[in-house]
Amino acid sequence: MVRHRSHIGIATTLTSLALAPPGAIGFIGTKGCTLVEDSFDLMIQGVLGLLAFMTLILKREVETPKRPFKIWFFDAAKQGFVGMMLHCLNIAIAEFMSRENSSEFKSDECDFYFVNFVIDTAVGVVLTFFLLECVKIFAETFNYPRLKSGEYGDPPLMSTFLIQLGVFVAITLVIKVLLFLIEMSLRNHLDYIGYNLFQSADNYPKTKLIIVMVAAPLVLNAVQFWLVDYILKGDTVSHSAIGTPTASLSKIEEAAPDIFPANSDVIGVCSVTSRSENGSVDAIASPGHARHDVVEAR
Repeated sequence: MVRHRSHIGIATTLTSLALAPPGAIGFIGTKGCTLVEDSFDLMIQGVLGLLAFMTLILKREVETPKRPFKIWFFDAAKQGFVGMMLHCLNIAIAEFMSRENSSEFKSDECDFYFVNFVIDTAVGVVLTFFLLECVKIFAETFNYPRLKSGEYGDPPLMSTFLIQLGVFVAITLVIKVLLFLIEMSLRNHLDYIGYNLFQSADNYPKTKLIIVMVAAPLVLNAVQFWLVDYILKGDTVSHSAIGTPTASLSKIEEAAPDIFPANSDVIGVCSVTSRSENGSVDAIASPGHARHDVVEAR
């Protein structure tokens, strides 16, 4: 009974804070909706971060094939660190743009944050994919596999993770600076969009904060984390999980020596191809027809 009453009390407190008018808590010396003015603002941001991280956990549960935990943790840690950095930058930019705003509409911090967030999701993810592909091409061209996102070695190495984290941070900062310059040149237009989107919620700043920071970005944040996780992870499941084809075949051979004797041609079928006298390659596809194809190739 006591626990039930405490839950009712917490819900009542959150509801009263959410419906607080502009003169209430969190608006001393500030106009409109704020992002980091009081504990309620910080709590809402914590909820946003928790929901975003749960998206990565959900993606791991449904993905096929499933990455080993350490590989997934490295990928998620890159997203978590960069996501937190990006969130702080978006808050700073929103506060700066709201204070330096000289247009007639006067959007507040929440308005600018939401517009900024949408731009990050729509444009930032595309630029991130493009720049990471450029890094991947560079790594393959100059034979530096540690730069290939999502591939940390076998076994996965912390040093490789840190290198890839540094690359991801650098890419994110370059994109953010570029988008900030564009946003500053278009801030009057962004002010108009943000002001008209949430004008009806201006009298309820805490409700507006929940809409801007949780309800509206929930889907966008889930899509962003899902897409970026897909970009960051390697092309295939790590060799530490499934082994290389040759290594896996060797384990099968050891486990079933009667099926694959030492002098069997089947083993060679899976790892090599035969070349005929005219230079063409005779691809041998399936172990079921392996011995027959090898005889014909000879």
